[in-house]
Amino acid sequence: MLLVDLAFQDERWWHHVIRGVGISEPSATPFSFPSKYAGEIAREALIVAWLAVQNSRVSANLLFGMSEQVADLLNELTPCQLGKAADRSMHAMRIRWQSRSDFWRMLLVAGKNGSAQELCEVQLLGLQLLGGELMGERRAAVSRSATSFA
Repeated sequence: MLLVDLAFQDERWWHHVIRGVGISEPSATPFSFPSKYAGEIAREALIVAWLAVQNSRVSANLLFGMSEQVADLLNELTPCQLGKAADRSMHAMRIRWQSRSDFWRMLLVAGKNGSAQELCEVQLLGLQLLGGELMGERRAAVSRSATSFA
């Protein structure tokens, strides 16, 4: 799973990124990446996400916490457009689960100990967190659809 997030659940934001309009750089937060590294990490993350969407939509959804709508948008991008999207989106990149110190503590301990079982447990927790995010997004989408028909 990807340990950074590029607003992979925000379809409206990605529409703006792809069109190159209406994107303002968010103010720096303690969890922002230094500009020196953000562009390269965003580019690599988007390339891997794009390839995942091309090859296995379910894997992309799960590994990146990506909504179906964002996956659809990324699927349509050319490699050239992908590079431009990375440049426009790098300031929105955040550390995933930045406030979940339990996850990061478990990951550091598992990495330090080199225990395969501990690493599997951290991976399982990460997948559960991503799954929870995706379920929340799907519930919200269903709720929005129901409201529009009412």
